[in-house]
Amino acid sequence: MEEALGTLGIDPLKLGAQIINFTILVFLINQFALKPILKLLKERQETLIKTEKLSQELEELKEKTLKEKAEVLKKAEIDAAFIINEAKKEAEKIKKELIEKTERELLLKEQEFTTHLHEKKQQMIEELNLKLAEIISLAVEKTLNSKPELNEKVIAYYLTKIK
Repeated sequence: MEEALGTLGIDPLKLGAQIINFTILVFLINQFALKPILKLLKERQETLIKTEKLSQELEELKEKTLKEKAEVLKKAEIDAAFIINEAKKEAEKIKKELIEKTERELLLKEQEFTTHLHEKKQQMIEELNLKLAEIISLAVEKTLNSKPELNEKVIAYYLTKIK
């Protein structure tokens, strides 16, 4: 075999040294270059996986937060509508109570005014009756100047007619 290698121009001793050098070089490259590079690549891959997982978790958290926000807003909208509705009912109730109170007060004032007018009317009628009695008395006295007892009968008669 040495002859075959020799005819090809290959020195077996140099070939063995080159194989040993190549093996040492492969070992050194593997030990000091390839392993750290593979370790670095593995770390980067793990970091990327962690980052992707974290990104996914953040996206899920974002979606969950958006759903919760939508639910809170919807609940707040429902609560606001309920509060507005209750406020409208309360305002309507207060309005109704105020109207009823005002109507009662107006009715009371109307009754007081009517009573007052009735009293004034009665007072005026009494005053007019007295004046009328005086006028009738004077008229009868002038007409029937001679008989005073007849005067009283005529006055009484006309007063009963007036009432």
